[in-house]
Amino acid sequence: MNDNQSLMLQEAGQSPEVVATLLEKEKPVFAEIARLFSSARPSVVTTAARGSSDHAATFFKYLFEITCGVPVASVGPSIASVYGAALHLKGGVHFTVSQSGASPDIVALQDAAKKGGATTIAVVNVTDSPLAKQADIVLGLNAGAEKSVAATKSFIASVAALSGVTAAVLLERKSLELAELLPLLQGGTLTQPRSGVSATAAARETTAAWPSATTPSFPLTSLK
Repeated sequence: MNDNQSLMLQEAGQSPEVVATLLEKEKPVFAEIARLFSSARPSVVTTAARGSSDHAATFFKYLFEITCGVPVASVGPSIASVYGAALHLKGGVHFTVSQSGASPDIVALQDAAKKGGATTIAVVNVTDSPLAKQADIVLGLNAGAEKSVAATKSFIASVAALSGVTAAVLLERKSLELAELLPLLQGGTLTQPRSGVSATAAARETTAAWPSATTPSFPLTSLK
């Protein structure tokens, strides 16, 4: 490491390792979120974030809507923290994206979303923060301490985490859809899964080897 590098550049350079750690360590959480979407089938997803985290949430909005077809709406934290408005989110899923997980306004909004009937997911770097402690599911960014004023590795990790969520949900959906089709298909290897392999497992293997045009470009198999 060059001693003359700025703190911002040093932290940005840690991003590849951060993302690799995140995708490996949070596999069980990706799977849990995928099962949630598979069972609950929410008709809407909401997000809340501030600053660069909100940019990551906006990226997620387009990615998730395009690939999964579920509307994603950003809710302003002041709706809860300033105006005390009630949210009606029964059956929905609410994501809060934050580095610190300590901002009172996003914690208040998460609480309002939960009271409104949504399952809450905190995408957060500080996993013992107030936001994480009150969330139903915690997806850790694993970025470590970030001292630079400008967010670098935590922003990149947020985008990677939300991309991982999208890939996991999409893979789960494709696996289930293909599992339902397997008994109806005639001929080929799909009709006869290997001995001891369930239809769903066979479908998951087939899906991983058969990406569609809407599948994110990073390997889905890494989320199994």
